[in-house]
Amino acid sequence: MVSNYVRGRAREYRVKKMLLDTGAIYVVRSYGSHSMFDLTAVFPNQVKLIQVKKDRISKEEKESLVRFSKKVRNPMISVEVWFTYPKLRIWKIKYRT
Repeated sequence: MVSNYVRGRAREYRVKKMLLDTGAIYVVRSYGSHSMFDLTAVFPNQVKLIQVKKDRISKEEKESLVRFSKKVRNPMISVEVWFTYPKLRIWKIKYRT
């Protein structure tokens, strides 16, 4: 039997590969869910802070990401949630002053 951790890790590695294939210079995975973000991807003109989820996000996590996004306020830093099921969907959290 495959654990939720193993399935989640596999999703994160698939997204990491996608990011590298689409031009990311560097992608680092945060191990063990000790960070707000699963992946940090560095592109030539942007940094993406990414939370990878199967199909939904809790209200608390969503509120936490929105609060963080409000503090960043840098157009070169993108806060995103990538849902991987049933197909890839990307939700970019944008805060406008």
